[in-house]
Amino acid sequence: MNTVNIKKYIPHVIFFAVAAFFALSLYHRTPNGDEAIIAEHSYWFDKLGYVCSNFFSGYLDGEDGWDSRQYFYHKLFVLTGVGFMKIFGFHIYSFRLISLLFALIFFVFLYGYLKRQRIRFSWSFYLLTVSLLLFNGHFFSQSFMFRPEIMSMCLGFISFYFLQRSVSNGKLSGVALSGVFAGLATFTHLNGAIYSLAGFVALLVKKEYRKMLLFSAMATVFTLLYFFDIHSCEELRSWLHQFTTDPNVAGKRPIYIGLLKEQQRFFHSPREVTFTLLLIFSLVFGFKHVKENLRDLLLYLLTLVIGLGLLTHGPTAYYGLHYFPYIAIIVVAGYLHIFCRRSLRVRVLGALLLAGFVAVHGFYNVNLIRKRVNIAEHNATLSAHIPEKNVKIAAPLPFVFDEIGSYSAIRNEIGWAYHYNVFHPDQPLSLDSYLLFSAENGSKYVLLDELTTSYNLFQMARRQGLSVNDRIGGHELIYKSDTVFLFKNMEL
Repeated sequence: MNTVNIKKYIPHVIFFAVAAFFALSLYHRTPNGDEAIIAEHSYWFDKLGYVCSNFFSGYLDGEDGWDSRQYFYHKLFVLTGVGFMKIFGFHIYSFRLISLLFALIFFVFLYGYLKRQRIRFSWSFYLLTVSLLLFNGHFFSQSFMFRPEIMSMCLGFISFYFLQRSVSNGKLSGVALSGVFAGLATFTHLNGAIYSLAGFVALLVKKEYRKMLLFSAMATVFTLLYFFDIHSCEELRSWLHQFTTDPNVAGKRPIYIGLLKEQQRFFHSPREVTFTLLLIFSLVFGFKHVKENLRDLLLYLLTLVIGLGLLTHGPTAYYGLHYFPYIAIIVVAGYLHIFCRRSLRVRVLGALLLAGFVAVHGFYNVNLIRKRVNIAEHNATLSAHIPEKNVKIAAPLPFVFDEIGSYSAIRNEIGWAYHYNVFHPDQPLSLDSYLLFSAENGSKYVLLDELTTSYNLFQMARRQGLSVNDRIGGHELIYKSDTVFLFKNMEL
């Protein structure tokens, strides 16, 4: 086989290696706390017809309490969770399939977009773009995690796809569909509003005013679906109160600070730095080629960056997933051009940056794979230590998976932490305050697990040097092991 043929198959080898690595990582990934929170939302919507959360019991009082009814949540994502839960049951894999499905749908539309571009389409270009995304640490983890970023990103990219198709063929149907999917991205996660902004700006710049109005109308209609469960002024007031008292929103920076600090999303950790350096390299040494072939994409990406800086509460790294498809296309386009046209010195620099990306993201991805746990078995083991069922307990977030039906309510330390951070910011978080808070909320048992308990509560209990039958914060320690503490409320 000659050298030309070997080079032809390199992208295929890279893709299959990355895809196999990703597939092997799916088995028993350690759960994320947000997965449990959103899964509980789906559970209660299915049971009650509306969303509430026992996790946040005690955070807000009265009718505005999230344990009474919650209006502020990732609505279309939660509804999608309800559908998957009905089909597959309340298991962590049931919910994770949603992100995986939307990642696959995104790859289909990515193929469709690339095939329509001025850059000469090839399977190599597509496979390298998919491989770059799939190996990215955030995409690697989030595409099999029950969080809404992948779904929102997918819907936003579909909006971009139809917008570009409409620009090329002049049909209004594409603009209408673009607006629909931009609105659905917002319905999925409020950060998805950046796609409505980006679509509006793209059409405004092209002076396509008729299309701009149609896009805006469709995006607005489908964005308003977000308020489908709000039927009165009082419910709207509750939504606004819950929205403004959410610690993520309450701590939001002024808009101008958000814009100035948006660059931190690109340099948040080694994962972001190495990916961003690939983008910078591609733009510095291949800008003319990228600009000639991806002008609309560059403007769209810039608008997304500005929009997210204006909208979000801070430079949370994984929100950058909204940018990743566009960055990956730019990087692959730039690299392919640079490695064909530039000097050896430039190509060596590009190779070193790429090697850094592979090393850093490989490290994070391997670390993710190493932390495996069968959460159903883990929770069953923890549940066996609790002497009663059908009572109110406080337990780690992932404990809800396969156990939510065994207890009348499962509370969590996140309600306590939110309450103290918002309403008592000067008081330090302590094990005593958590146990007292749990008692006030009627929890009969408090479970601390080394693997899944948050806010260092397990470590606090370990440092106390507690023994079985010791009392603290109105509770008695009734079980202790190297990895578990179980307290009983002495008043119940």
